[in-house]
Amino acid sequence: MVKEKVHGYEAVLSNLIQEFDSRFEDFRHNTAVFELFAQPFTISVDAVRDDLQMELIELQCDSELKHKFTSLPLTDFYKCVPANRKKFGHPLLYTNDCTSKDPSVKLLKFADDTTLIGLIQDGDESAYRQEVKELAVWCSLNNLELNTLKTVEMIVDFRRNPLHSPHSPS
Repeated sequence: MVKEKVHGYEAVLSNLIQEFDSRFEDFRHNTAVFELFAQPFTISVDAVRDDLQMELIELQCDSELKHKFTSLPLTDFYKCVPANRKKFGHPLLYTNDCTSKDPSVKLLKFADDTTLIGLIQDGDESAYRQEVKELAVWCSLNNLELNTLKTVEMIVDFRRNPLHSPHSPS
């Protein structure tokens, strides 16, 4: 009986290990990028892409930035790096400034998925449509591409007797 349970646990643990390996494979492929971002003053110039080497050399020679790197949290350090030296600082994207300005529209973000939920009352979609436009602008400004093939709009009508609207199926 105990051996059967152990064998069962062994199978579960083996499946978990395989699942973790597959889910974190992307991290292993990007180890060099993460290392460059986390340790820009100790990584070897030869370990980075050719198009980043000169910028990395200039950064590593900047004693003021090196001091800031050792004295500040990593996120604060990158706020101090001049824009012309941030080419390799892009693996991390902060989305805290991507928010809905209208209380009737909620913006939900998780990993690479974003959902806009709008409460449309009395047929007025303007706040929702404005937030869609704002999201598209934010993505453009942050060099993100909206995948229109995966973009879906779903309308849910909770009224007992929905009126005919331009969005109703024919």
